[in-house]
Amino acid sequence: MSRPTFYNNLGFADPYGSTTKAVDALFSRRGERPASNGMVIVRVGQESKLLSETIDVLGRGECGTASTAPDPLLDWVYAGEQKQSLCKPLASPPDADRSAWFRWMAHYCAAFAFARGGLYALVDPSTGKVMAAAVTGPPKTISFGRMSGGEMGDNVRAAGMSIGQDILANNLRMRVLGGCQHSLQESQGLDKSSDFLYVVMFSTRPDAQGKGCGKALLKFLGEVADADGVVSFLETAGERNVGFYRTDGYQEVAREKCASFEGSGVGMLRKPSS
Repeated sequence: MSRPTFYNNLGFADPYGSTTKAVDALFSRRGERPASNGMVIVRVGQESKLLSETIDVLGRGECGTASTAPDPLLDWVYAGEQKQSLCKPLASPPDADRSAWFRWMAHYCAAFAFARGGLYALVDPSTGKVMAAAVTGPPKTISFGRMSGGEMGDNVRAAGMSIGQDILANNLRMRVLGGCQHSLQESQGLDKSSDFLYVVMFSTRPDAQGKGCGKALLKFLGEVADADGVVSFLETAGERNVGFYRTDGYQEVAREKCASFEGSGVGMLRKPSS
């Protein structure tokens, strides 16, 4: 497989860093890797025909439905303490405003990831549908928390300027969440380093949850981290989510109060396989 090259809008190659040759070697010449459940992992780039669907799966998974729970951290940011779902499915199907908010977040985060080669999708080869997706920050690249103003501006414009200003600049809970995430990373000495795999966003298609798709994608992310010999780190909340990540070797390493959901924000770390 040839090593991919990523460009910013000024035409400079690889301005933010990208995955290593060891990670690139995990994929076939077609850019695919067999997943543990018979599906395939695809690395999604800016020009990929799967990009829009990958963003959609990320947004819908994080948003939640009347039968699936949303991401509890972002749910608190969007809905506030009085209306958050507290790690449970939504009381009713999401309205247009909520769906647009979470899709914007998914697009903004996906833009960060595909610029570094760290946007992955689990695809059902029989249908071509994206079943799960993950936004990651590869080790030794410009980290999510240290994006330049220029890159943030590019990503905001790509996802949608008007809603982006409301989400990033006018929502005080987003700032609180950022502080919580920083504290969790700082507890492990990761705030001053980028030598780890950062799982920014992880979602399974709502109608595919409970069918092993999330576990298959999570197992692959472990293979990515193992290829580089680095730890993986993520933030989550709620005992069900903590239990899910434990299935692939993540351990709770810190908690930080930033909302009223179960146990507050949880930092989880996975050590590389020896």
